[in-house]
Amino acid sequence: NIASAFYERYEPQYLRRILVPEEANTGRKATNHWPRRYVEVCKSIEEYGSGWLYLVGAGVLGKSYCKFAKDAGNVAIDLGSIFDGWAGVKSRSFLSGNMEKWKL
Repeated sequence: NIASAFYERYEPQYLRRILVPEEANTGRKATNHWPRRYVEVCKSIEEYGSGWLYLVGAGVLGKSYCKFAKDAGNVAIDLGSIFDGWAGVKSRSFLSGNMEKWKL
């Protein structure tokens, strides 16, 4: 669980997580992200209000989440497959070398 590992390592004062289904290229079973979960995530961003930092990793839809978060008065950074590296998942060629340097 990336949110738990992030919290344990960096101890942020506030941490909220909005989970999205994994993508097929992680080697795990893909689930339905569009459109149902997408709409739910946007609603959650809207309900949390402004002033939050969002670390996003949601494939192609991640770009849309970043725009939605920005338009709602937040800051969003699309970390993409860096989340996979933090979780120890070799989803991209640049992650396949030394996984220990990527793990959170």
